[in-house]
Amino acid sequence: MLQHRSETAKRYPGHWGIFGGGIEVGEEPEMAMRREILEELEYIPKNPTLILSQSFENKYKEGRATKYVFIDRYDESQVLKQHEGQGLAWFSLEKIRELPVIDHDMEVYETAAGYLQQ
Repeated sequence: MLQHRSETAKRYPGHWGIFGGGIEVGEEPEMAMRREILEELEYIPKNPTLILSQSFENKYKEGRATKYVFIDRYDESQVLKQHEGQGLAWFSLEKIRELPVIDHDMEVYETAAGYLQQ
């Protein structure tokens, strides 16, 4: 599932990307992921698994940043309530390749697709 970033977003406006955000002082990556997903979707992950840690050049801040990517089986009993962006949708890897996405996120999508095929 990807978020369609709003056209007025400070970073990557109009692009499709994963939900998430920054790690606050004192937070571990999983704690930050749980907080961000709750804030953005009112969703509570059940059994998230870290599948990728990715270092990338952060073009909005000086230097490199690290992205921690978790995957979890979607719990259909929870209703998603999107609070950021202009939309959300589920996509196959083939369809993602046709979308305007953040360049360094393609590794994330390919890793997730490989993980799901296991």
